[in-house]
Amino acid sequence: MFSSAGRFFLLALSQREVRLFLCSRHNASELEIEGVPVSMEVALKQDDPQKQLQFHTRSMAAGGERAAVFHGHGGGTEDSKNKILRYFQQIDQGLHRILREERAPLVLAGVDYLFPIYREANSYAHLLDGGIAGNPEEWMAGELHEQALQIVAPLFLKAQEDALAQYAQWKADGRTTKGLKAIVQGACEGRIETLFVAAGIQHWGFYDPETRSVHLHEDAGPGDEDLLDFAALHTFLNRGTVYVLKPEDMPDSGAVAAVLRY
Repeated sequence: MFSSAGRFFLLALSQREVRLFLCSRHNASELEIEGVPVSMEVALKQDDPQKQLQFHTRSMAAGGERAAVFHGHGGGTEDSKNKILRYFQQIDQGLHRILREERAPLVLAGVDYLFPIYREANSYAHLLDGGIAGNPEEWMAGELHEQALQIVAPLFLKAQEDALAQYAQWKADGRTTKGLKAIVQGACEGRIETLFVAAGIQHWGFYDPETRSVHLHEDAGPGDEDLLDFAALHTFLNRGTVYVLKPEDMPDSGAVAAVLRY
């Protein structure tokens, strides 16, 4: 689930409902989004009445910034867009508190005319182009997840290919290792930039932080854990990137390999 090679967010938007999912290749889990308005009606009730008459925002245009100004006095297309934009800005503000430390891609699902309006309000740097067009209220989580996978799969494949190429490049400079003990210790100390782990393989043991030593065992014993999972988790917690590969796709034909930060 935490692997960078298959972790993304899915935001399902409509004027009556907002849902945020944390997704892996295999499933989509709906997240609690406290602080995010549940509908446009709720958002506009919470909005400052003065802001309903005049609203200023900034958006990007080719060659620089332009100011977009909407004056809403009821009934018109610009007024409708203004209301939706204010609604989306409240969503973005709420999501910022949830996603501010994240780097995983974000996929939008919604009626297609909403996409450019949400992009004006968006501040999350990893929002993907395009999205799932349609009314997400009509789709179950599994259906949304299946469509989102088609959008993110090429992105993840390209990132994985680039990471493997980087491993080959840095290997000649001594900035890679496939030693499990060195990788476990490096993961705990934040020295792993990119970690490759073979799926379906376990290496049992434990890490002693007091002595900074790694103890390996052939079979799982009391207090042992899978050190590949351990290394992956600590790499992720230290803002490294983790790729889970088929054993035959692993660099240097091992169970684990890493690119070091230093």
